[in-house]
Amino acid sequence: MLLALQSLLSGGSSARVPVSPTWLLAAPPRGFGLAAPSRGFTLFAAARGFVLKALAMPLIGDFPTVDPLERVPLSIDFAAQLPTGDSLAAVISVSLAAFEGTDGAAAALLSGSGTVSGTKVSQFAGPGWIAGVVYRFSVTATTTSGATLSLYAHIACAPVN
Repeated sequence: MLLALQSLLSGGSSARVPVSPTWLLAAPPRGFGLAAPSRGFTLFAAARGFVLKALAMPLIGDFPTVDPLERVPLSIDFAAQLPTGDSLAAVISVSLAAFEGTDGAAAALLSGSGTVSGTKVSQFAGPGWIAGVVYRFSVTATTTSGATLSLYAHIACAPVN
């Protein structure tokens, strides 16, 4: 099965796509799905052919709750996603958006630009958080080997009592 899938993925040529035993193979009623979390993609075979879909970037957790008037440093560590010998090269994007609740100007909470320090990307945000809103802080960065990595975390603003 894996060799057939490997041949299909490579277009039937002699080039082979590496297949890892850590990949998950599922058999839903309408075909099959293949998820390769470490590679960042999924492959689904529908009735009309194959569709390659990117997995959602991984959630790394939650930041401590912030006060509406607080300015905080937000930092995401890419150490677990970096292959051995690779390091972060540059920040592609840093974003902040309302995840639960409404804040149409969430991106305006970011001040300055994201900076790389070792395996971490840091960015300051706030003040001006909206009480009761949960925000999603997302970071996309490139590595010295040319890979693109993306992670996100949530940060909640404490409700006003």
